[in-house]
Amino acid sequence: MMNEFLLDMMSEIDSELIERAEKPVRPSKKPILRIALIAAALALVIVLGVAGAGFAGIAASVEYEKYVQQNYPEYDGTVLHLAQIFLTEDENVVSALLDEQTKQTLGSLFEVLRGGSGTPTPTPDDQTEDTENGSEGEGQGDPDPEDTTQDEQTTQQDTKPSDEDPGIFVHSSYDSLSMVAGEQETDVFTADTLAQWRKTVDVDDPAVTHLKFRGWLAFKQSTPGTYGYSIDDQDPIFDKAFSKEPEDMVHVVSSYMGGKSCSRMEILIPLENLDPGEHKVKICVRSVNGYESNLMIFTVVIYEHVKETQRDEPPEQGWSEGLEFAVEERDGETVCTLVSIGTCKDTELYIPPTYQGYPVVEIANYAFFLNTKIESVIMPSTITAVGMYAFSGNVKLRYVELSENLVTLENGVFEECGVLEGITLPRGITYVAPGLFQGCSALHSVTFMGEVDWIGDNAFYACFALTELVLPDTVQTLEGAVLQESGITHFTVPAALTNLPLYTFYRCQNLQTVTLHAGVTDIGYDALGDCISLKAIYYYGTPEEWEAIRMSNDNRALLTPYVVYVEQTE
Repeated sequence: MMNEFLLDMMSEIDSELIERAEKPVRPSKKPILRIALIAAALALVIVLGVAGAGFAGIAASVEYEKYVQQNYPEYDGTVLHLAQIFLTEDENVVSALLDEQTKQTLGSLFEVLRGGSGTPTPTPDDQTEDTENGSEGEGQGDPDPEDTTQDEQTTQQDTKPSDEDPGIFVHSSYDSLSMVAGEQETDVFTADTLAQWRKTVDVDDPAVTHLKFRGWLAFKQSTPGTYGYSIDDQDPIFDKAFSKEPEDMVHVVSSYMGGKSCSRMEILIPLENLDPGEHKVKICVRSVNGYESNLMIFTVVIYEHVKETQRDEPPEQGWSEGLEFAVEERDGETVCTLVSIGTCKDTELYIPPTYQGYPVVEIANYAFFLNTKIESVIMPSTITAVGMYAFSGNVKLRYVELSENLVTLENGVFEECGVLEGITLPRGITYVAPGLFQGCSALHSVTFMGEVDWIGDNAFYACFALTELVLPDTVQTLEGAVLQESGITHFTVPAALTNLPLYTFYRCQNLQTVTLHAGVTDIGYDALGDCISLKAIYYYGTPEEWEAIRMSNDNRALLTPYVVYVEQTE
């Protein structure tokens, strides 16, 4: 069994070297060194042969490769990567024979052979060819869409030189992609079924509303920032913050992913605005200094019949009946407003796009105030406004799909909707009204599709499950107590925001870190009061700039001990 394993290793290494040798590249400035590195790799195979008895015992007893897949989510299925993992294991024959310096040298060599930083830069012709194939200049050639190998885990090149930004990623891996339909998720692939991965993801189920992507990122150091996605080369939407991983995971990353820090990533990609056809999706990373990188690309194909059964077409069970509407003239057009539940008994509310032949454009103030039966709401694209407290106090409302053309959500629309779990705000929403989600204790996910510039007071007050909230960089104004008594754990102040008003994070007992840029000029009274878990305020400025921030003396005395000054990279 061990002999077969070694033969497979040598075969895969040989084939990879042949493939790289056949691909035209720029002449290396150090060909002798590169030949020496390759020779060292082949020498390692011999070392592995000498240690064969030890590995055979491991492979026979625990099915080693399966063990690696389960314990190392970054494992890309290649023998070279498996050999890297051997080097990081504490108890095996090869690891015992090598000192730490040799392990690091061999690990760096394998990273070069697997397409890491030492891979020669492709010629311009190669870059053009690769880009046309969808690889965005990876320099290794894009695999056939039907290929089931793991080459697609190769990270994209940074859009700016990585040396300029110490926080940019150096490696990525993924472990699952799933289709989301309501509360149901269907795996496209998982860590256990990576052989089923395809670059093209077919969406032919009308119920699918999102793609959920999970994986890991490795960084050169722990610089805060955000990650997200872009579709069809549009501006990226950075809606997630990097997480702080435990030391044991960071150790694994530093051992064989080439980074000093790491972050779990999970991205929810909405499909509601995608027309039938192919759409290119990029997973994107941005550091706190503004440097951006693309991690990988895949294609989503939306089938025609999926869009034929969207919101403005009757659902299978038909539109909700018995709702009460008001018909009126506006600007020379006859339109309708949904004013109340009427005689409707539905718990799943499907609002029709028309009433008596006229478009339904608005939901009135208090239309469903204190309703105790509604569990979900689907709005048609005709609706552009939802009035004050329209769904306030709906204690069973768990799911809401807003109109893609919505531009106005008035004060307290979802106040005290205690089981509402997540929501996506469409691009037209540029202002988050006061108390919009106040008391939504189960709310854990808010996605901003557009460029929001204003967050009203108490907007997320007492959202206990909201541990993460990434505000768009376009936010210029926060009013008071926006996140008071929420479950927020880490927060990065948007680039355009210059003040933290009073009670912003008051009594956020889980808050551990806040990242401030040097442009912040005001910190209001008790903005961080009673944050008993606060560990650090990362400030991208100087002590002199910190002292220039307007705040009360009590505030300064409370906050200054937590300040960690971070050098701003130009």
